[in-house]
Amino acid sequence: MLDQLFVAIFLVLAAQSAAQTASADGKEQGPPAPHSAAIKSNAPSVFELLRTRYRFENDGSGRKEVIAKIRVLNEMGTLQLAEQTFEYHPLTEELQILYIRVRKKDGTVVTVATNTIQRRPNSVTPKYDLDERHVRIPRLVVGDLVEYHAVTVIHRPLGPGEFCVNHTFQPSDVLDEQLEVNVPRSRELKVKTVQSVKAWETTDSLRKVYHWENQNPGPRRVAAKPYVPGRTPDVQISTFLTWEEVGRWYSALERTHRAPSPAVRAKADELTQGLNSDLEKVEALYNFAAKKIKYISLVSLGIGGYEPHSAEETIHNGYGDCKDKTALLRALLEVEGLHASSVLISADRKLDLDIPSPWSFDHAIAVLQLGKNEIWMDPSLAVLPFRMLAYPLRGKQALVLPTNGTVHFETTPADAPVSNTWSEEIAGTVGQDGTLHATVKITARGDGELPIRQAFIGPVESVWPITVQGVVNGINRKVDKIDNVKISDPTHTNEPFTLSFGISKPHFFDLSMGATQFKLPLSNFPLPPAEKEGVADAGEYAYKIRLEFQSNIDVIPPQPVAINSSYAAYDAKYRLDGNALIAERKLFIHRDKLPAAIAENYDAFREKVLADEAKPITLQGVAKRTRDTE
Repeated sequence: MLDQLFVAIFLVLAAQSAAQTASADGKEQGPPAPHSAAIKSNAPSVFELLRTRYRFENDGSGRKEVIAKIRVLNEMGTLQLAEQTFEYHPLTEELQILYIRVRKKDGTVVTVATNTIQRRPNSVTPKYDLDERHVRIPRLVVGDLVEYHAVTVIHRPLGPGEFCVNHTFQPSDVLDEQLEVNVPRSRELKVKTVQSVKAWETTDSLRKVYHWENQNPGPRRVAAKPYVPGRTPDVQISTFLTWEEVGRWYSALERTHRAPSPAVRAKADELTQGLNSDLEKVEALYNFAAKKIKYISLVSLGIGGYEPHSAEETIHNGYGDCKDKTALLRALLEVEGLHASSVLISADRKLDLDIPSPWSFDHAIAVLQLGKNEIWMDPSLAVLPFRMLAYPLRGKQALVLPTNGTVHFETTPADAPVSNTWSEEIAGTVGQDGTLHATVKITARGDGELPIRQAFIGPVESVWPITVQGVVNGINRKVDKIDNVKISDPTHTNEPFTLSFGISKPHFFDLSMGATQFKLPLSNFPLPPAEKEGVADAGEYAYKIRLEFQSNIDVIPPQPVAINSSYAAYDAKYRLDGNALIAERKLFIHRDKLPAAIAENYDAFREKVLADEAKPITLQGVAKRTRDTE
C-alpha cells in the first residue's frame, strides 16, 4: 500500500501518531497535575502532555519534534509502556531520540540510556527498509511518568518544495494536546481543520505558525489505533494547490520506473506469444503481474513510500507492492502498444476534495481504455479475477493519471464482473452416540471467494486442515477434526473456487435424556446489519445438508419458511427421506446498497432469516417416544 508520508514515532501500545512537541519557546513544560477522573478510570495510562511541532522550509525539507508525557495508571500500563517503538524512513529521514526518561512519584528521574536502543533487523532488503528503534524501560510502577523527546529530520522532501501534514488528535485519555506547524510566511498552503479543534495563527516578518489544540481531552480509554478507517484527519495541510499538481507529481515519480527496458520487452513478448486479441494480451500481462509477482507491502520505499521500483527490478525481485506491480503492469502493456493509466485511490477513506494531497490515497491500481470499454485492474493480489476490484475499491472516486491527457477524477465500477455466489453442500451421518461425520463442499465466486483463496496461498498441504478450521470457525461453529482437504488452485481465478473437506465432531447431540435439539452445522448467510449506506454482498447463497440418523431416532424437522421483499428473498425447506433429514436454504440479495429509508425493513428481514438459521432440529429416541405415548 502507499505509505503515509511522515511516519514518525509510535509508542507500541499507546498509539502515538498524534504524539507531540515542546512549547514554542523551546522550554520544557512541567507536567500538569494528573486529572483525578483519569486516575480513577480503567485506562492503563493517560497522556498528560502531547506536543507535535513541524517546521518546514520552502524547499520542502523540515523536521518533526515530538514530546510525550504518559502517566502509568495501573499494572496493565506498566506492561504496555515497558517497550516503546520509534519508526522512521532512513531513505528520507533521520531519527534523533533526545531523551527517554521516567519521573518517579518521589521526584527522582531515571534516564534510559540510548545505548539500549535496538534496531529492527531488515526483513527484506535495505532498499525497502522501514527502520524501527525499540527502547526497553525497566522497572516501571504505577504512578510513574514516562517522558520522551524525539526529532525526525526530513532531509528528502516529497518533491521540490512540497510537503504535507495529516494529523488526528488522540480520541481519549489525553489532558493537554497541541499541534504546531511552522512555515515560511509567504508560502501558499491548503489548510483545513475540523470544527471540534481550536485553531489560531501567529506570524512575524519571516514565518507563520499554525496552532491547534484538542478541545475534547478526557479520561477515556486510549484507542488501540490512532487511525480510524474512513475518518478524515483533524488537521490537513498541503503545498499541492490542485489535484492536477498531485497527479503530475506522482506521474513524474513513476515515469522512469515504468519505462519498458529490454528485459521488460522480452517478458511482454513471451507472455503474449500466440495471442491475437488485445483483450487476451491484457489478461495475460495482468495475470503475470498479479500472480507471478508476490505482493509485499513495502511502504518505506522512495519518497514517503510513493516512489515505485522500476519494472525490470520488480521482475527480477519477484515481489513488489501495489505501486511496483501497477508500474510493472503499465510497462508490460506499453510494449504491446496499450497505454494504461495509473490510478490513485483509497480503500477506506472518502476523498476530501478541498485538500489536494497524496495522503488522500493508500492504494494504486490501473485502468486501460480498450475500444469502448474501460478495463480496471488491481494487480496487487493474486486472488483477484481479471477486471475485478475488491469491494472496498468499487464505486469510489479515484484520481486517474493518463500518460497523455489531463489528470482527472473517475468513479470506479460499482459492480464486479462476476456475481457473488456461495454454495455449501454437506452430506453426513450421526451415530447413536451423537458423533457427526460429514463431508463438506464449498463453491464460492465473487467477493466471498477472495479471503478463502488468499488463505490458501502459501500454506503447504500439511497445514490445510488448520486453514480450513479458520474458515469453518468464521462461518459458524467449531468442529473437532478436519481431514481430507481438497482445493482448487487459488490462482485459477477464471473459475469459482472449490474447497472440500471432512469433518467430525463428537457429542454433536446427546440423547441420554430421550430427546434433544441441535442446530444445523455451518449454515451462516452473509447478512450484516443495515448501515447508513446499506448492505453489501448482493448475490445468491445456497446451503444444502443431508444427515443420516440411526433408525431408532426420530427427527422432527422445522416448518418451511419463505420471505420475499423487493431487495432480497429467503426460502428454507425441511423434509425427511427415510432416516435422513434434508434441509435446503437459499438466500437472494438483489442489491449491494439499500437506501437508508428502507434500512428498518431490511433489518426486520434479516432478523427473520437469522431466526430460521437458529431454529433447532428436534430429535427423540424412538423407545422413549413409544413409552410416552402408551
